[in-house]
Parts: sequence; structure tokens; C-alpha cells
Amino acid sequence: MPKESNFKISGRIKNNQTGYDEDFKLFVKGLDKNHAVMIAKDYLRRNAPVQEDGKLPGNIIIENIQEKFSS
Repeated sequence: MPKESNFKISGRIKNNQTGYDEDFKLFVKGLDKNHAVMIAKDYLRRNAPVQEDGKLPGNIIIENIQEKFSS
């Protein structure tokens, strides 16, 4: 079984047209950085506040990915 690592993903949900700008930080487990970003984006799409039409109020922008090691 492949080894998973812990990642701290931070960024923002931003919409330049409406001025919406919200920061986020998530801790996720993933196989690598790309997998962790996929998990974080999926989580945000399912759990972040949405507009009346059910869509996110902006685009997800990943600003920082840190691999965290557990002891």
C-alpha cells in the first residue's frame, strides 16, 4: 500500500468581478502534492459556502502546499 503524507494546503476562493475573497487552510492526507490538492479542491467544492445557484462564489487558488511529517 502506498505511503500517504500529511499536507497543509492554503489559498483563497476569489472572484475579481464580485470582489469576493476568502482565505482557507486545510490539512489533508495524500500520496503526493498533486493528490493532496485534488482532495482539498474536492472538499472545498462540497463544503464551502455556495451561491444560490449551488456554485462556489469564485475560483479556488492554491497559494501554498507544505508537506507535514508525523512523528
